[in-house]
Amino acid sequence: MTFMLFIFFILVTRFSNLDQVELNIGNAKVGGTTKTPPNLLYLRLTADMIQLGDKQITYTNLRSAIKPYFPGHVVIIEAGSGSTVQQMVDVLDAVKLAGATDITLKETP
Repeated sequence: MTFMLFIFFILVTRFSNLDQVELNIGNAKVGGTTKTPPNLLYLRLTADMIQLGDKQITYTNLRSAIKPYFPGHVVIIEAGSGSTVQQMVDVLDAVKLAGATDITLKETP
């Protein structure tokens, strides 16, 4: 009986490491030169404004302010102090509606 249980557990156990995360590093070369990154659109959220490069825009006119950048830009969104989760969701919606396909969220230390 013990042998049959042993065989059963061998057959139904998945032999994979669940602690691993698959990373797609593209065409990166070790020790070689790196490619120039694509055009970046950096958005930093505050309690009442969004910083887009060196200018500040409001949440209400975000979509029209960033629409000319797409397609062709990668968006990096950083939530600064005082910003809320709802503001982050609103910005993500506006960025997606403006035409962004590559969006990255940056963690603020």
